[in-house]
Amino acid sequence: MYTRGRSTRYTAFIGDPDVRRSVAGNIAQQVAGHRGYAGVARYSGTTVSPGYHGEQAVTYCVDESGLRHTDVRTGRVVPKDYPPGHQYYLESDTFARAGHGAWKLVGTLVTYYPHGQARECKP
Repeated sequence: MYTRGRSTRYTAFIGDPDVRRSVAGNIAQQVAGHRGYAGVARYSGTTVSPGYHGEQAVTYCVDESGLRHTDVRTGRVVPKDYPPGHQYYLESDTFARAGHGAWKLVGTLVTYYPHGQARECKP
């Protein structure tokens, strides 16, 4: 559920302080810009592979071409603030087991189309 920054429950699932600060900063930026979303983001090609020290890497393609940015005050669609190629990207999230056994996000890497493996993500 998108709470416009009112909830910080997501922090319980993030095991790295730098990743937690990055996510919180991104949320704060969207809230300050009165940004909302409408439409569909598509996820595909998900793979899970072992990483270092028992970590797991979850890699997937994202297609945000069907996602519209809106102004939450008016509901109107606003221009996206990134290049068109950046609506297609490859994301790899790294998870590690916490002391109590739950998996927590400890790293994330995004590669935008048309660079590197992200070429595979553009339909």
